Amino acid sequence: NSTASAERLSSLLNARTGLKEENLSNIENLISSLNGGAVDFTDGEVVVGSNAFGLVTFTGAPTAAQTVTINGVVFTARESGATGNEFNIGGNVTATALNLATAFNASTTAATKGIVATYSAGVVTLTSKVGGESGLYTLASTLSNATVTAWALPSTTSVRVSF
Repeated sequence: NSTASAERLSSLLNARTGLKEENLSNIENLISSLNGGAVDFTDGEVVVGSNAFGLVTFTGAPTAAQTVTINGVVFTARESGATGNEFNIGGNVTATALNLATAFNASTTAATKGIVATYSAGVVTLTSKVGGESGLYTLASTLSNATVTAWALPSTTSVRVSF
């Protein structure tokens, strides 16, 4: 866990550099802030885990009234005038992705609060605010001209720390 990792790092730094225990809280805060605290420190290597994510990739315009369901919350495509958990079909895939991400982030439904949506070039990336397996949510779609990639945990990233 993050606290054990911080304590081990602090002990190692103290042994090699003379840093004192008062640095433990700073080190612990740094490690805990990295990707939701999914960090392990072993033998001079910091291994950082990332938060789960899912994708909605638009290849064209969906049809009005089609839906995407994110963590049990239904978002419905509309030609225009979208309100609440609805999103307008844009003039291109990027505009449609922007509209879905904006509708998702603006949703007041409690089940959306642990997730943030971003978009780029027709792809909506849904990222859990919670690290690890507890950040795996459900994702389903009836959208034509779109594919969904189920929530997954990305591989960890290793960073070599030398001191």
